[in-house]
Amino acid sequence: MNLTIEQMREIVAGAPDGCDAYETDTHVFDLDELRAAIADHDRTDHVSDIRNHIAPTTKVIER
Repeated sequence: MNLTIEQMREIVAGAPDGCDAYETDTHVFDLDELRAAIADHDRTDHVSDIRNHIAPTTKVIER
């Protein structure tokens, strides 16, 4: 099952405190795996301007 990050956040937020897994009618979700996926997503560097993320000696050619 493919979940969006928003769906993962809703599942984690809706799970009772102290649970390791959360079960719906059709799936069982490992909350630690969802929390790890959320943390990985939040840690991702979203590059808006590549010139801010490369060595200053590298020339950027705009097309």
